[in-house]
This record gives sequence, C-alpha cells and structure tokens, in this order.
Amino acid sequence: MTSIAPQSFAQRRMWFLDALYPGSPLYNVAFTVRVRGPLDLTALRGALDVLVARHDALRTVFAESDGEPVQIVRGAGSADVTVVPVTGSADAERLIDAEARRPFDLSTGPLLRVLVLRLADDDHHVMITLHHIVTDGWSQAVLFTELSAAYAALVRGHQPELPPLPLTYSEYTRWQLEEAKSPLGELSLEYWVDALRGAPELLALPTDRPRPATQSFEGAVYRKVMPSAAIAAALPELGGTMFMVLLAAYQALLARYSGQDDIVVGTAVNGRSRPDAEPLVGLFVNTIPLRTSLAGDPTFRELVARVRDVALDGMSYADVPLERIVAAVTPSRGQGHAPVFQVGFTVTNLPPTVLELAGAEVSVPDFVTSGTAKVDLMVAAAEIGDEMVVDIEYDVALFDRSTIEVFADRFARFTAAVVAAPDTRVRDIDLTTDEERIVPGGADFSPAPLVPGLIAARSESTPDAVAVVDGDQVLTYGELSLRANALAWRLREHGVGPETIVALGFSASVEAIVAIVGIHAAGGAYLPVDPSHPTDRLAALLVDAAPSVLVTNSPEAFPGYAGPVLAVDVDEVETAPPNDLDRDHLAYVIYTSGSTGAPKGVAVQHGTLANLAAAFADAHPFGPADRVLMIPPLTFDASAGDVFPALISGSALVLCHDPAALSGADVIRLCAEQDITMVDTAAPLWRKWTDDLIATGVPGPSPLRTMMVGGDAVDVAAVRDWTALTGVTLVNHYGPTEATVCATLHVAAGDEPGTRLPIGKPLPHVRAYVLDDDLRPVLAGVPGELCLGGDTLARGYLGRGDLTADRFVPDPFGPPGSRLYRTGDLARWRPGGVLEFLGRVDRQVKIRGHRVEPAEIEAACRVHPDVADALVVARADDRGEVGLVAYVVPDHPADLRAFLRASLPEYLVPSEFVGLAQFPVTGSGKLDMAALPEPVRQPKALVRPRSATARVLAAEWSALLGVDAVGEDDDFFALGGHSLLAARMITRVRLALDIDIPLRAVFDASSLGELAAIIDRQSPAAQVDLWAEAVLPDDIRPTPGPSAIDRASAPDTILLTGATGFLGGYLLADALAHTTARVYCLVRADSEADALARIERGLRTYGLWTPSAAERIVPVPGDLGSPRLGLTEDRFDELSRTVDTIIHCGGTVHFAQSYAELKSANVSGTIEVLRLATRHGGIPVHFISTLGVYPLHLPGTITEGDIPDEPDQLERGYEQTKWVADTLVRAAGDAGLPVTVHRPARVTGDSHTGASSGADLFASELRAVTGLGATPDLDVAEDMAPVDHVASAIGWLSRQPSAYGHNFHFYNSRTITSAAIAQTLRDHGYPVSQIPYSDWYATLQTAAATSPDPALSAIAAASNPTPDLRLREFDCTTTETRLAAADIICPPADQALLHRYLNHFIHAGHLPAPEVTHVPS
Repeated sequence: MTSIAPQSFAQRRMWFLDALYPGSPLYNVAFTVRVRGPLDLTALRGALDVLVARHDALRTVFAESDGEPVQIVRGAGSADVTVVPVTGSADAERLIDAEARRPFDLSTGPLLRVLVLRLADDDHHVMITLHHIVTDGWSQAVLFTELSAAYAALVRGHQPELPPLPLTYSEYTRWQLEEAKSPLGELSLEYWVDALRGAPELLALPTDRPRPATQSFEGAVYRKVMPSAAIAAALPELGGTMFMVLLAAYQALLARYSGQDDIVVGTAVNGRSRPDAEPLVGLFVNTIPLRTSLAGDPTFRELVARVRDVALDGMSYADVPLERIVAAVTPSRGQGHAPVFQVGFTVTNLPPTVLELAGAEVSVPDFVTSGTAKVDLMVAAAEIGDEMVVDIEYDVALFDRSTIEVFADRFARFTAAVVAAPDTRVRDIDLTTDEERIVPGGADFSPAPLVPGLIAARSESTPDAVAVVDGDQVLTYGELSLRANALAWRLREHGVGPETIVALGFSASVEAIVAIVGIHAAGGAYLPVDPSHPTDRLAALLVDAAPSVLVTNSPEAFPGYAGPVLAVDVDEVETAPPNDLDRDHLAYVIYTSGSTGAPKGVAVQHGTLANLAAAFADAHPFGPADRVLMIPPLTFDASAGDVFPALISGSALVLCHDPAALSGADVIRLCAEQDITMVDTAAPLWRKWTDDLIATGVPGPSPLRTMMVGGDAVDVAAVRDWTALTGVTLVNHYGPTEATVCATLHVAAGDEPGTRLPIGKPLPHVRAYVLDDDLRPVLAGVPGELCLGGDTLARGYLGRGDLTADRFVPDPFGPPGSRLYRTGDLARWRPGGVLEFLGRVDRQVKIRGHRVEPAEIEAACRVHPDVADALVVARADDRGEVGLVAYVVPDHPADLRAFLRASLPEYLVPSEFVGLAQFPVTGSGKLDMAALPEPVRQPKALVRPRSATARVLAAEWSALLGVDAVGEDDDFFALGGHSLLAARMITRVRLALDIDIPLRAVFDASSLGELAAIIDRQSPAAQVDLWAEAVLPDDIRPTPGPSAIDRASAPDTILLTGATGFLGGYLLADALAHTTARVYCLVRADSEADALARIERGLRTYGLWTPSAAERIVPVPGDLGSPRLGLTEDRFDELSRTVDTIIHCGGTVHFAQSYAELKSANVSGTIEVLRLATRHGGIPVHFISTLGVYPLHLPGTITEGDIPDEPDQLERGYEQTKWVADTLVRAAGDAGLPVTVHRPARVTGDSHTGASSGADLFASELRAVTGLGATPDLDVAEDMAPVDHVASAIGWLSRQPSAYGHNFHFYNSRTITSAAIAQTLRDHGYPVSQIPYSDWYATLQTAAATSPDPALSAIAAASNPTPDLRLREFDCTTTETRLAAADIICPPADQALLHRYLNHFIHAGHLPAPEVTHVPS
C-alpha cells in the first residue's frame, strides 16, 4: 500500500539540495562493522526486511506533487542487500570507500543499502548506507538495537517480536507542520529572528584558496586526540557542561582566526521533543545556530557564561526547524557558502551503539566518510575514556590538510590553556609555537657602514668605473667624487652640515646624482623637488620643509624660494670637507601623499639608509659588472633603492626620463643596447611591459638578469608569462617610505602558488609582525596589519609630531625605546616565514555584512580573456548604499558579470562595471585611485521582458510571488522567492515551456532576463551551425607510422573511454577476454582507487567482473569534457606515446538536453581524443557513434557507404553532438589518421542474462507502458541489438587491420512488432492494452505530471503529440557479412529475448513483479 505525505522541514532542505546538486553523496550516512564468526545471510536479510516493514522511513522515496515536495511511503518490500566476495582487506576498503561515495536517487530509492563483503566463510564486512533524509544519529542506535534483536530471533528460528511503534514518521511530519503554524511555533521562530538580527552572514576564516562561487561539498576529515581529564575537572568551576566549555574554546579560536567578535556556530540537537518519536527511524535531528559575542575582550570564564546563556536559550527553542530559521532571516542568496552559519560543532559523550549478531564477534561500528563537507568547518568531539577524540571535517576547496592540522593543534593547546587559567582573556592566550616565536628578521644584524663613506671608498678604488649613464653623458666614479666634493665645499660655505635640509631641484640626471652625493658629503640631507611639478606644489613643499639651500640648474621653476640657490657645475675638488655624520643624522626627506591628500615629509636618517643599501646590495646582488636602469623618479623613495645600493657596489646607474613611453620590446632593446642587467620599476608598469611582450614577442636577447618591481600587488599569472617570455628573474619588493624603501623581498619561483606573489621575508635589519588592532600577534595564516620594526624605520614625519606618534608606536616586542611602524597594509604569514600582501586595511570593505578584499575580485576579472587588468573599489550609489565597482581595461566585456558568477560568490560580483582604456597613474607609475571616474548611473526603471520566454517567466513569477509586474532585470529572490518556491517555479516553467531545466539554473542566474537566456540556450529551437562546429582544429595533424595499424590489431595497450557505461563495460570485458593488453580506462573520478571502484561496480552489475580483471585495468581519473581529458600535461603526453589503439565510447547520453549542454563531453571530448591520438604520430581510433546521425524521420535506405550529411534535420542535442563528433573523426581519417566509425542503433540488454543498465530509453519505455497499462496501437517494428553482440562485433573489428577506413552499422534487421511486444508483456503478466496514439499520449502526459516515476517523465519528454514514426531503413549487409565470417551473428529481436529482459528488470527492481506470470515455455 502506497501513501503520500508532506515532507518534513528537514527533508525539504535535503530534497532541495539533492535537486540543486544531483548525484552528490553529500548526505550519505554509512557505517561498517567487521563480523568474525558465522554470519547467517538469510537471517540478516530477514532481519533487515523486518526493519523495512516496521519503519516507513526506510520505504520512502521523494517527489513533487502539484509543485509541493512530498514523501511517498511504499508498501513493505525486501531490503537491498548485496553480497560480494573479496580477496583481501585492500579490496574490501576500496569497495567500502566507493560504496560510501555512491549517490542515492531520492525519487526511486531504496534509501537503505546493505553491502556484505565476504573475506571468508567466517569473516565479513557488513556496511549499512542510508541517505540522511531518512535517518539521523539517534536512528542509528534504533536500527542497530532492533537489527540485533530481529537477527537473534531469526537465527533461533523464531519470528522477531518488536514492540509496536506509537507513531509513524508521516504522522510526525503532519504534527510538525501544524505545530509550526501554531502561536507557539510563531513565537519560537520570532526568538531566532531576534537572536540572529544583524549577525554576520559569513565567518571570514582565512582560506588557502579563494572561496568558489558554488560549494563543491568535497571534504575530508582530520582526527586529533587530546586528553580530557583536565577539561572535565574544570567543568564545576567554570559552571558549564563539556559542550559549553568546548564550544566556548572553539568560538574563541574562530574569533582569533577571523578577526570577528560575533560568531555563529551550528550545532545539532536531537529533535525528538515528543517521547513517542524516540523509537522511530527517521530524520528528526535539527540544527540550531548559536550566536556568541566576544566583544569586550572577555576572560574565558566570562565567555563560558555567555555561551551557557546562549546555549540554554537556544535549546529552549530547539524545535524550530533550521529551514524555517533560514527562510525567516532571509540571508542573501548564493551558492558559495551555507546560509546563517558556515561552521559547526557537536559533542558526544554517550558510548557508541553496538551491533550484535548472535554467535559472531562484531566490531564497534565505524563511520565511513563520503569525502564530503556540508560546511566550511565542522568539529565533532567525542569523549571516549580519558580522551577527547576530535574529528574535523573541512571543505577541501578552501583548506589544505596542513592548515587543518595546525587548526586542530591550536584548538588542543588553546583548550588546555584556558581551562588551566580561566581568568585569562581569550585574546591573550599565546598560541604560537617555538618555530613561530622566532623573531621575523632583525635578529643577528650588524649595522652597516654609512653610505657617504662607502661611495667615497668606491670612487677611490675604481675611479675609472662608470657610475652614471644618461643618454650620451657618462660619469665615472672618479668624476662623480670630484664634482660632488666641489659642491660639498660650496654648500659648507652656506652653512650646510648635519641636520641641514638641502632642496634638490632636479629630475633624474647626472647633475642630480652629483648633487645627492655632494649634499651627503657636506653632511646635509637632500629633499627632492622635481622642477617639472606644478609650481604651487613645489612652493608648498619648500615652505613646509624650510630647506637652507636649493641646489638646481632650473631656478626659474622655484620663483618663490628666497634662500640661496646653487647650481651643479663641472668644478672638481679632490677631497671632501670633513663632517661628523653619525647614524642618527638626517639623510633625506621625501614627501608622500597622505590619506587626506596633504603631502607629508618622511625623514630618513643615515643609519637606516646604510642598512637598506647594504641589505639590498647583498640580496640581489648588485656588483661592479651590473648596470641598473633606474625608472623611479627621485621624488619617489624607490629611487634611493637604486642609487645607493648601486653606488656602494660599483654598479652603473642608467637613467630613464620617460619610462611610461617605453613598450615591453623597447625595454628589452634598451637593455641590449646599454648592457643593462637590472631594472627597477613600479609593478603596474612592469605588468604593461609583460602584456606588450605577450602581444609582440621578445625582440631578441639581452643581458637583463633581474627585474625588480614594487609598489603594488603582483599577479602570479603575469609572473609566469614574464618568466616564460624572458627567462629573467623577478624580485618583488615591499616597503613603505616610512620603513626606508624596502622592508621585505621575494624572489619569484617557477611554481608560485595562489594568485598573488608573496612579498617575501624581511631584510636582515627589519623586524616584521602581523598584528591585530590591539597590536597583538595574529595566528600564522590569519590576516592582520603588517607592522615593521628594527633598524629600518624613518625618524618620522617632518614637523608632524602628532602624526609620527600615531603611526610610529612603541614596539612591545623590541628593546626599550624601540618603535613599530603601522603600515596600514593587510598581510599574513605563509608557511616558511613568507609574507603575503593582502591589500590596504582601508581598502577592505564590508558589503551586506561580508568582509570583501577587492584584490580577490580583481584577480578573477583578469582571468577573463578580454580583460587586461581590473581594479575594484567600493563606492556609494545615489541612495548611499555601498556597492562594488569594477574598473576594467580596456573595456568591460558584456559577459563579465556572468563570467564572474561562475567563479565568485554572489556578494563578490560587482554591481557596476566601468571600462577604461588604461588606469590613471601618478608620476611615479602608481595607480591614481583619486582619478578613477564615477560610474554613470541611470535611474532603475521596470524593463519589460524582452523575449517570449521571459514573458512566460514573468507571468509565472507574478502568480507565484504575488507581485503585480516583473521586469527583465528583477531578481527572483529579491522579489521574495526562496528555495522551495524556486523548486515550485521550475516545475511550473517545465510544464509551461515543455523544457527540462535544472533547479540550479535559478541560482546561477536569478534575474528574469538571465534565466530566460539560459532557457533559450537549452531550447531545441536554439540553432547551432553544426557544419561550423565540425571543423577539425588545425593542431590535429596525424602522421601515423607504418606499423601503427599492425600494433593496434594486436595491442599491448588500449585506451578505452566510457568504461563505466553499459556498452563501454562490455567493450572492456571483450578486450580483457580477447587480448593480453593493458586497458587504460578514462573515468571521471577523484582518484585511481575511485576510478577502479566505479569500473568494478559497473562490471559486477552486468556479471562481467573477474578477480583477474584488476591486474590489467589501468584506471585513469579524468574528464572527457576538460582540456587534455582532465589530465596533466605529462600524463596526457605519456598516454599519447604509449597507447596502441583507442576505443572512444565515452560521452553523455541524454535525449532532453541541448547541444550546448552535451557539447563538452560529446564534441570537445572527441577533439581531445583526436589530439591525444595525433600528438606523436597517429594512434588508430575506433569511434562509437550512433545511427541517430541520420535523420530517422526522412525516407530512404541507408548503407554503410552513405555519408551522414543532413545535420540540419537533426532535432535533438544528443544526435547533433554525435553527428559533429562523427564528422570530426571522419575528417581526421581523411587527414591520414587510421579510424573506424561504429554506429549502433538501439543497444539492449545481454542476450543471455538479460542484464541491462535499466536507465536507457528502451527500459524507460517498458516501465512506462507497464505502469500505464497501455501501449500505442501502431504498426511499427522495433529493433533490439543485444549489448554482448554489439561489443563482440566492435571488439573483433577493432582487431582487424582491414577494418580501418570503413564504417560499420549495427541495426538488428530481425525486428519485433509493437503488437508482439504488447503480447509479450501480457504473456509475462502485465495487463497491457493497445490504444490509439492520441489517447496514449494524453494518458502519458497526465501520468508524468502527477507521478514521481522518472521513467514516465523521460518518455513524456521524448514523445510528441503525433507519433514520431521512423521512415529510414538500414541495410547493414556489409557489416553483417564481415561479422558472419567470424561467426558473430546478431540474435533475433523476438519474444524470447524480450522475456529475458523482463525477467532481469523484475529481478533488478526496475519493473514491479506482475501478479501472475505466464511465460511460454
């Protein structure tokens, strides 16, 4: 007896997620036990049947009825038990892992599977797998207890006697739904709305990779064991339970990681508030979000008190289903993370439930993970004895295992520390390891000699070496010293000495370098003021700095300066004037722009300049043989990083006056002409040069060995491009002016991880810290403000004691009197003590509660092929709402928003885009953020739906959401839609438009216009130029060797695609039986073990598996729809060198999907196979096509010699993709590749066993006809080509050298009439009548709209209002003659064959058993 009931709230969410992510094992719940001793399989099956009959949840499947999700409780039946002999523990573990990952079909069931692996007669693994939608943790105990009792009774020969159940799950569901509508239910829901009001939507944990747009749900588990005695002993003093204390520790650690003090954690509660629900199996468990504030820097004792209050309050309202809470708090929609909370926590302190199988020794049940993760991070703690076992399930798309290992270690150390000292403030707990406590830089540094003395010594030792090159003007070290000395004496005459500021009125030139050295020789400090800058700015700087003297050859640029003005001339003096410079004296003052826009002068002393010059010269290194192209202007502090390291090392400075005018090729040519070995420039300018070289190529060789960049984030992809093009080492510099040019550097390697190049390690004289707002070290890997200390800091801001005190603060980690500079930059420590720059603290913004780092979005924009560069900023719109604006060079592509949605969460997709020819830059080559234009905004008005599809959608949305008008740009969720309404809407749209679209499409494109566009692209009416699609790419040019066909005919190695499919499995079995070859099987899988398990499962399904098969099967995890078949370059290349022949049977068979949906697997996959075949010659290819490449509705007879050349007549996407692939393969054959095309018609079950996949169209037709009790009264003949015959035929032909260059067709000419099919069904016990087609079609459509049976939906989708009669005939004489010579003859499609198929379908559960079976003998 079948009954229908509404789904419970928890079931609705899981049903919805299953529709959103079909085929995922996310909610598989699997346990395994080892059974040593006798195992009575009959008793085990009987006990399981008792439980299935007793608990309606175990007989339930799920569907929609009238747009509402329902559970369908079937009548009692047999449990799904599979017994498999295995050869050893490794074999068993592999099958257990594969079974745990095997998804359920919620619409067909069963949702309980039992796998028994027989190691020996007295040694078994018993694995029980359920879908979470019908079970929970409590249910496991019920199952094991009742299974133990039922098994014991049956073993003794008694019928199990279990107490009657007071309630069914369906009855509980109805009670829950009524309870939710009650005043108490509404009041309870209001509690959660209040509790979560203003809560952050996302916990911003630092991740190893950017968060993807859609959760992959791929996960792993890491186990940490820690002692529990000290925690348990502290509970009375702390006034909390084990759960509360551990949750407090967990939330405190999450706060330390995220930098947030508002933490929401999901925790599971039993959900069986009704005592009569306790003996039931079903999904009762609920998850509640516990929100704790860590504001005010609490002690751990105080935090436990907060957690206790939150937990007790939450438990009082724990009956409110999470699904209602999520709908009520209406978080922003997106598939990038779970709503409301992204971390979970549970504590179990009950002993594990055991399974007892009378007479046998049974191990403690072991939970088997399915390789999934429901949230970012889930911590499950269980107290076992005196140990706390902590399992951490984590999302592998976000975190590396090493990161989770560190997290687990910190959790253990943090918990131990806080229970030992509960009155310690949680942010004061030191979690650094001994390794992390090593002072980052500045440890064993010895102060360097001052720069003026080193330059003087270099001039004395190598006076003829070149010091400066400016076009045709060359200055030696000797000349530099003599002219600088002359200037120094003149400066002395004007009172210049230590602490005297001298204005340097030059742009980069020989005279400027002479002046710098001369000012230092006089003991003064230089202040660069560029005469080309605006007069008002120059005047303001001179007033602010009050220099004693101005040195310039352009006095007219400084009309307001009233002090002495000196020119740099050609006078020479042998000796410099004596001076008493020490390390604390001023070396230079450079003005930088502040956040207020007012420039401020940074005063740098000689000691830190000396340290910088020496460290820089050593790190790169600079030497006498080097020539350094100096790009930065003198007013930019990076120039000091060129001038002084070069001059103390004997290098030559090559000056550049207009770097922005240089192209990438110009730079390379300049280096070749001037023997330049090193270039220093701003990162944006270097990026431009790289893009230039990508477009033009490198013009020729040059001596350039080092490219130094800084001033902005460096894109790793651009580094790879640069290195590949030039082979020149790139060094990334980081350092604010206040830390004397450069504080850290990183030499780029060839395999840099991530998207942004690190800024590296501190220079020897620098101490670097990553700190929180209170100047406490954050954890390694956690973002914080980069603060710098050591002998690198500037004195401060000239004349700005207040500002100096604000940014230069006491160093809490250094010796007394030492200081730290707060850079305002975000950074984090990577493994190995390397710093990663994350952007400016003041660039980080919050958008709708999400903390956003614009650099992540910029990197995603640059991935688009039409985007050269991107910059993302937050701007307020006319209403004051802050949104993201992306500035894109050279212009923003029309599809950029959709492109970003494929890789970014919705909250990271900019709301506005502005195209720019190039970014505005300052004179020093840095981005000029202030010059970015405002977006042009138009008032938003209702845009009428543009297409017919959009108008249908608008009508459905209006009716479903209760809104008057829906426009092209309106968003489904913004109008009040939610997940369940989305599912209902998709059902309505499917009926209205007669097209199958996935639920996920609503989340991928939630605006009306975008969703309409997706539907139109999937519509059969969407036209594709198939001839244009079928052009063979230029890189597929076969050059087969003379022995290629001979090797393929007796292969040592075969590459087979589609081995997990129906025909593919039989082709694999044929290859194993008739050759000695190793068979490489391309399988979509995560690992080789997973791939082999999938292959084995398929072969076992059809009775084809043999233990020896694994010895010759080589699983190749990959993906037909990906470049290089989803393989690495090395693996792809290896296969192309080793494979003797390819049998390409893989692809996607789906008759309701469009060409666009099927193209990647069926067309692109074929192209990649041909690329592999032709990369190193020409590997012969056997392509499995279909007779569907000939339009079946056209008249005429087709032979093997007829070319399929009528693609415009093909209506379905599947046949279209197969035609394109077929044409591509034949084109490769015309180009010289040995190919054979095999075209089967309808491939049906095994002619001997009846074994079939049950998922093909023929099986669905039988299920539909028997379910309807009717078949259309048509006089048509049906062909059935058994899979074993087709596979044997293709296998034999693949080993015949004469087969190449030919096409072979597999159509069974000995057909069966529709009348004979109907009679066979009646003979088998199915009361099937023949009715007019129009009546049958109407009956089918009505049944498909109301029945959850997917077979009815499949046949309804493939049927038309008028019969789709096949007019084409196939003459396969050529193929049949060739095969007859090998005694390969297709059996007739007769009633005996159909009876075998029906028997198999009944045995496999695909067809219900008829009440009476009359099978003719």
